[in-house]
Amino acid sequence: MINSTADRIAFTDNTNNGIDILAQSVKWNKGDRIILNDIEFPANVYPFMSLKKYGVEIDFVKSDDGIVSAGDIINAILLRQG
Repeated sequence: MINSTADRIAFTDNTNNGIDILAQSVKWNKGDRIILNDIEFPANVYPFMSLKKYGVEIDFVKSDDGIVSAGDIINAILLRQG
């Protein structure tokens, strides 16, 4: 149903801890960048905000009337590449 093998699935006590495990499991380098949006649930943002101590940059895409479009995200990516 989710197109995965059993060894790639983990259960955590809540979403925040699952996201924190994911965020902490990546080898981050100074200058790496994460794009979030300004309407994300706070518990989904805090694990990534804690990565600032490794020099990871966090950028927020501003929503327009509660909507973040794919184009807004693409523009955020392109803005920093240029």
